[in-house]
Amino acid sequence: MDDQQLDRNLRSIGKECFVAFFEQFCDSSLSNADIAAQIREERGYTDKACLSRTSHARSIIKAGRAIDALDMVCQSTNSQVTDLTKLRATALAIWFREYGPPL
Repeated sequence: MDDQQLDRNLRSIGKECFVAFFEQFCDSSLSNADIAAQIREERGYTDKACLSRTSHARSIIKAGRAIDALDMVCQSTNSQVTDLTKLRATALAIWFREYGPPL
């Protein structure tokens, strides 16, 4: 996955959503449907949108670009990405660099 694909996938998920559900996306014991249900419950997106977000997020992680995606969130200048989300992305990136996937 090149940088352009990474950016496109991250925008498809939503940076806030990627960070909020990062641990679930990394958890191989959860199915895409399980994660999509959690997203739907919290965010109110349609089933199709939740499955799409999950699929894009997992493709980023599977491609080994999770840290890059978290770094992109940290560096985002988009006003919709909150400081809290950037802080959480920074913490997740530090954890991921040190210990690997969070679960």
